[in-house]
Amino acid sequence: MANVYPTATQRLGFTRFAFPFNGAMVEDIKAVPVAYRDYDPATRIWTVSAPYADRVLDLFLRRFPGADVIDDKGARYSAPPPPPKPQPASPHATLYVLPNAPREVIEASYRALVKKFHPDRLPEPERARGNEVLARINVAFAQLTGGR
Repeated sequence: MANVYPTATQRLGFTRFAFPFNGAMVEDIKAVPVAYRDYDPATRIWTVSAPYADRVLDLFLRRFPGADVIDDKGARYSAPPPPPKPQPASPHATLYVLPNAPREVIEASYRALVKKFHPDRLPEPERARGNEVLARINVAFAQLTGGR
């Protein structure tokens, strides 16, 4: 049973968990009081009873995002995939210019954005965000003007 696909089977009052060895998940289950959990070494399946089953299922789905969950009627569902990471904006979008914008327009937009987001002109709580935005603006300007 070395290649176990992570699966949670829900039944009325308890949930069974089968998964490849994951020390953190085992510790999560061991945090449940002994009266509400059981481990079968022959099948390598953990059983967690209510009221802890839902909490452990949530932790299980965080540790194994693509795991199958089977309800008491036999219906299968998987946890939704994680949201896609945002794609970095194009240099034109970062500077709010069109792709065919002349150099003068790019430079004017760059200067206006630097004035708006420069950390020295922002209040203290917004300075960290200003640094991040200014770094993106500088990279975009360098890409569009050939490093000038």
